[in-house]
Amino acid sequence: MIKPFIKIQYPPSKKVFRSFKASDFISYSGRICLFDSESFDRYRLYESLEGTPLFNLSHELVLLKDKELFVPTVVEYLFLRGVVATIGLPIVREDLIEMYKKFSRVHLSPLVSDEKLSMMNERGRFMEVRNMKLYVNISANGLRYEMPQKG
Repeated sequence: MIKPFIKIQYPPSKKVFRSFKASDFISYSGRICLFDSESFDRYRLYESLEGTPLFNLSHELVLLKDKELFVPTVVEYLFLRGVVATIGLPIVREDLIEMYKKFSRVHLSPLVSDEKLSMMNERGRFMEVRNMKLYVNISANGLRYEMPQKG
């Protein structure tokens, strides 16, 4: 039996996202914030110089484009600023999984190829998506799911 997609619209709710199980399929419509390493560094620099964030990340979904951003310090920084969930390539590192469990947050991975994910050229900005197909890679209780490889 094929699992149905859970339809979610902006704004995302922490309570709803915490209820997702690893392997749930989600169809998300709304805005997401995109960060690569350069734009994330600029965001943090602005906050350190001005004493206030460039824009509010509370109740947002954040797509992290670079593998270098998937470290405990960055993930903790985002969660402390109210990010509901992260989107990116599947996570396998135990120290990161523990961070998601500690903050009861989820990590979503796209059902599209890595190539299409890297083509999203907006960065450090908000972008509107419609019916973005995702699956729950890390649930709020720290369980991990990885899509089976085709072929």
